Amino acid sequence: YFIQSNLSSHNMALTPDTKVGFLGAGKLVQAIASGLIDVKILKPENMMASARTEAGLEEVKKLGLTGTLDNNKVVSECSVVFLAVAPKVLPGVLKEVGEGLNMEKLLISVVCSTTSSQIVEMIGKDVPVIRAIPNTPVAVREGVIRAYPGEFCSPDQVFFLLVVPESCYKPVFIFHIFVKQYQLGES
Repeated sequence: YFIQSNLSSHNMALTPDTKVGFLGAGKLVQAIASGLIDVKILKPENMMASARTEAGLEEVKKLGLTGTLDNNKVVSECSVVFLAVAPKVLPGVLKEVGEGLNMEKLLISVVCSTTSSQIVEMIGKDVPVIRAIPNTPVAVREGVIRAYPGEFCSPDQVFFLLVVPESCYKPVFIFHIFVKQYQLGES
């Protein structure tokens, strides 16, 4: 009740003009991006993905996203950045983009086996990170996403993530929120 009745009062709204980036361009990125485009939540021209090679960008470019080989460009131009790289390359990617990250940029990590606090530690400064763990049926807009807001996420950033799956994937969405931290209630 609280979440649905108060989404519009939060500052971090998802509009068609929201700039969303993806560090990575694989199948999961393609599923997330195509879902956001299909239901007209975001315009493809306001989405950007990076990859290590031009070949890695082919599929996201077919969706209408801007493709780049420059991870820093994604971070500098987007207010929401999905981390969607292999765990073995994550430390190098975060070292590369860390300087451009701040409390105003929301990182949503779908990187397996890496917690929000580990990501913050790799970056070396406080940044908001939400760890989202989708399961396979999310690719066809069904399934479950478990999300773990990190220590530095504001309530607005947590509410922002609730809009994406409800509007795009229609999955069951399980949020692990500590009431003490966010003091959510009927206010």
